Amino acid sequence: DVDRRVPLIVLPAASIQALRGQVVGSLASTVDVAPTLLDLHGLGEPTGMHGVSLARILRGDPEYRPRRYAYASCGLQEGWAVFDERWCLERVQPGLVLDPMLSESWYGDEARHDELREVLHDRGEAGSLGHLRLPPGPQEVRARLRRAGEDWYEQVEAQRLSVQSAEGGGA
Repeated sequence: DVDRRVPLIVLPAASIQALRGQVVGSLASTVDVAPTLLDLHGLGEPTGMHGVSLARILRGDPEYRPRRYAYASCGLQEGWAVFDERWCLERVQPGLVLDPMLSESWYGDEARHDELREVLHDRGEAGSLGHLRLPPGPQEVRARLRRAGEDWYEQVEAQRLSVQSAEGGGA
């Protein structure tokens, strides 16, 4: 959560004072920064951009919810996470890291841990003690977020392969 619950702080121009000093709790992603800046400057978004503009929120529409989900992929382990306004589903394989010492530090042994871990937690209830101690969330929420996460991950992988093919590189 410390890597994903990062505030997006915007200091609006003098002409956009509607939300100065206010906190808005809608989901945002780093891919939303560029479309937001383009929109604030009256420039159109290039085709193929995956983010959404948050300018309506900055202009005083705090009820506007531009995205239903936010996503994250794991850097040191296989997996991803998908978030909605309340829930987070994490689907990871922490044992599939390239550095065996990192896996050993997570698990405390040298065994291969390649099991898939899927954890659904209520983002509002996950306190500083960690979300893994919380009871599992509703199955229908888990299924909905799993579909959204799998769809997103497939798109990311297809784009990655496309870029690598265009560059003539391998996996």
